[in-house]
Amino acid sequence: KLGFDSSNTEKELKQLNYPLPLKVPPDCTLLAAAAAASTKSENGDDGMSDDSGDTTNKLCIECNTSMRGFAFGAYTLPTLTKNVTMCQSLIQQAEALVGESKETFWMPAFDEMNCSEGEQQQKDWCDLEILAREIYQHHVKSYCLNDGVASTSIGGAEWWVQYKPVGNGKAPVDLHYDKDEILAEKFGVGSFPTLSTVTYLTGRDDADDDCDGNENTTDNEPTVVFSHTYDDDEDRPIDMMLLSHAVRGKHIVFDGRLLHGAPSNAAWNPHSKQPSSSSSLRVTFLVNVWLTGKPAGVDILPNTIRSKLIAANDGDSKVRDRDVM
Repeated sequence: KLGFDSSNTEKELKQLNYPLPLKVPPDCTLLAAAAAASTKSENGDDGMSDDSGDTTNKLCIECNTSMRGFAFGAYTLPTLTKNVTMCQSLIQQAEALVGESKETFWMPAFDEMNCSEGEQQQKDWCDLEILAREIYQHHVKSYCLNDGVASTSIGGAEWWVQYKPVGNGKAPVDLHYDKDEILAEKFGVGSFPTLSTVTYLTGRDDADDDCDGNENTTDNEPTVVFSHTYDDDEDRPIDMMLLSHAVRGKHIVFDGRLLHGAPSNAAWNPHSKQPSSSSSLRVTFLVNVWLTGKPAGVDILPNTIRSKLIAANDGDSKVRDRDVM
């Protein structure tokens, strides 16, 4: 029922517990795009043009490294930092989604779909689904995951949102491992995604200060990623961690086996000067890249919910055809 071949269980479990080893992805095309934007700026051009395929709509690499051998990258999505309307559209759909369901959802790879069928189906997707697919496609390509042992034809993106409203009732995101929850609960088997990602839809703007010189602050809890996996001994010292503060349009990706969360700790958020009673809105979009197949119990977004998400934007998609990644 869960896709195991009883004659080859050991191999299947090994693949589930140990995702493909990751190498730092080739980024020459992204760096070339960034260089082109820089050249435009030096020549007196502000680097801005229309929304179709220009460098302002591509990822800008801020950090592309590893932590104790585990892959980690931090990026800026200029389309989200510069296009407030698009970001607000995603936030509206996120708010509508949490009002309907707290589940995670599935976006299949669709590698075998013919172009016309894929285009037709994409017209019916909500903005969150479109972004989930773009994130999946980008990282599978940049990390060369389609060249590995696992087949991307059964892979896809598991996606969901974290919507923490304004007020003192905002709950932290406790430390956890992303995994197939049903498989872990019923069989005690750890199945982990190849990659985990976080996209911040709220937080500090990309500029440090506003036009009046006032410091741009937020009390959004930062994301913490530890160099610790489910298989490590609980008493093993953790000698390194990554701290990612919430910045609108920021996107981070890390090895899907790592311990992470957004726990509440004032010492980790030096930007915040607001009392907890006036906490600001925190909205993040989470996408896990799975190459070993769909986690148990995770399904495609139902049409009944999708229609409500689209209605939240009056049926007008702000993400389609914008090439966010």
